[in-house]
Amino acid sequence: MINPWASPNERMVQTYRLPIIGLLIIIILASSASAQSNSTNIRAADVVAKIKSGEPVNYQNVSIEGPLDLRDLKGTVNQAVSITNSQIDSANFDGITFEEPLDMSGSVFQKSASFAKAKFLSDARFAGSAFRGPADFRDVD
Repeated sequence: MINPWASPNERMVQTYRLPIIGLLIIIILASSASAQSNSTNIRAADVVAKIKSGEPVNYQNVSIEGPLDLRDLKGTVNQAVSITNSQIDSANFDGITFEEPLDMSGSVFQKSASFAKAKFLSDARFAGSAFRGPADFRDVD
């Protein structure tokens, strides 16, 4: 309620306070939504090709499109793989040996994720990750 005895400047501040606060909240929410939708889309096949070539794999805040399937490697991943705070459609790392760290911290696996019979000879990090579909860690070493 506006104070009738307030000075003209105080009445103006009281009149426009709520609309200005509302506008600031809308701007903050819009910029937050925009920042969340700015993730880069990466094809799963491109990630697999990078791993096959031995290139470093370091992605953050990306969306991996398509199944991230390493079973064709039939063996060992020799470099560190880091895909953090990202969206991953699905993953299949069955039977793969990771000689260097695997970091999937904060990532969300949208569908299935399988690490059955995988071997981690160094750190494997999944802190803060979410599995929205089935996750298989049978016989992990």
